[in-house]
Amino acid sequence: QTHSSGANGANCDFVSNFREIQYYCLPVRSPGYKSLDICDWNSVQNLNQFNEGFINSPNYPEYYGNYRDCSAQINIPEGKWLGLYLIRMSMEDKSTISSKHTDFLEINNDNNKYYGLYQYPIRIYNSQNTQDNKVTVRFYSDWITSTILLNPKGFLLYFKCNFF
Repeated sequence: QTHSSGANGANCDFVSNFREIQYYCLPVRSPGYKSLDICDWNSVQNLNQFNEGFINSPNYPEYYGNYRDCSAQINIPEGKWLGLYLIRMSMEDKSTISSKHTDFLEINNDNNKYYGLYQYPIRIYNSQNTQDNKVTVRFYSDWITSTILLNPKGFLLYFKCNFF
């Protein structure tokens, strides 16, 4: 095993003796990393200028509001693959009126929707095993926020394009 700390304090050189555990080295959100509001048109238009950064819901980490349907497209440059990591998420899980998932984060390439609470980082998309050259991330919130989860905070997503 080796241990060292990167510039952001992350232990990126850690080597595990376990076969069933996968480690990700993710940066801390800091001024050196661009964070883009998925509902801010100007931010989304500049998204592909960056090989890595953060995408967040409006006002993150504060309440994201109702009536939102926003998306951002990430183009994957030739010779690279894209990883998406959900860092944190606090969104309405199910509507108290319809019992359906009404606020969600969607990755359209694999049609997966994420809702509710995620308190630990997870990788939610990896283009390494696909032929995708773009990924669309969509954030949706309905007309009312459930009283079960007061003041939902939204989401923070980290993206990184890597060379094969």
